[in-house]
Amino acid sequence: MRRLTVLILILASTTLAAPPDQPIRLGKASWYGYEWTTGKRGTMANGKRFDPQRFSAASYDYPLGTVLEVTNQANGQRLTVPITDRGPAKRLGRLLDLSEAAATALGYHRDGIAVVAVRVLVLPHTTTR
Repeated sequence: MRRLTVLILILASTTLAAPPDQPIRLGKASWYGYEWTTGKRGTMANGKRFDPQRFSAASYDYPLGTVLEVTNQANGQRLTVPITDRGPAKRLGRLLDLSEAAATALGYHRDGIAVVAVRVLVLPHTTTR
């Protein structure tokens, strides 16, 4: 029984790690759909096919697999979204690019850009050797 418990703990610790107390970051979020992926209807940085009708986010600041809680500061709408891709361009001064579905759920699809509060819920587990 003890070996099974240890094995379960080892397996659980290799998938996701709970984040330390993460501060909330404020920043701008934009959104993208097929028409903004420069003709690439293929894969995202995580290797999966991009679907603008599913909640996903792109960021250079967070590791792939990070799960965020994103809140639109203008209307208080919030959602949970995984980091699945890289972007937006750093020079644009944006923290996140969200999928079209996520931007619609947060109520800023028409505006194109929103100020959002971002809180890390889950960080992917990383190992060092």
